[in-house]
Amino acid sequence: MVVVSKKNLDRLQDYGFKKVICEDGIFWKKRLYKKNILTGGILIDISQDKEFYNVKIFLDRVIKLPSVIYYLIKDGIVECI
Repeated sequence: MVVVSKKNLDRLQDYGFKKVICEDGIFWKKRLYKKNILTGGILIDISQDKEFYNVKIFLDRVIKLPSVIYYLIKDGIVECI
């Protein structure tokens, strides 16, 4: 499972994430592209107040792991538990 801690939520914007507020809740999201083709996305639901939030990663037609996921893990923004 991949999670992000509450203290690292503000750092997501530096990685190209956008905060979306809608009737379904509050989310951080990022679309993943490879050569201008949408290949997946990352979604974090922060509607409920928690210490850690699950990170949902959607990948389609991807052979290599997108670099943004690599750097999120390397820089300690998200954790694999």
